[in-house]
Amino acid sequence: MIATPGGVVTTSGKGLIRLLENHVQRTHDSTRYPGLTEQRPPHSGLTILRRRQVEHETGYSRSTIYLRISQGLWTRPISLGARAVGWPAGEVSALNAARIAGLTDARIRELVHRLHLTRVGDPMLAAAMEER
Repeated sequence: MIATPGGVVTTSGKGLIRLLENHVQRTHDSTRYPGLTEQRPPHSGLTILRRRQVEHETGYSRSTIYLRISQGLWTRPISLGARAVGWPAGEVSALNAARIAGLTDARIRELVHRLHLTRVGDPMLAAAMEER
């Protein structure tokens, strides 16, 4: 049995653990990133998501994100300053959709490559990156 603001909820086993984990996560996220747990409209493609937001959107941990980057299965972060990075929301959405659709790792690597190319606005730079 656990007391909540809405009253007392009786649960046991995994249900209680899940309830507590969700509460702890919401409390932690809402104090560090106010509004993160609120229902919000989808991000525009130009929104940059910070690492914690990317973790929240994908379900990946920090180490898994950087592992996927090293494997070519996730886009490289954009530097936002000396100690801050982020990812375009459109890229995060595209990669999530690819995973949900069941694309193979090879196809996701192609997608990551194309997403990196779209970051470059100058066709000459895109061609130079394509040659690498």
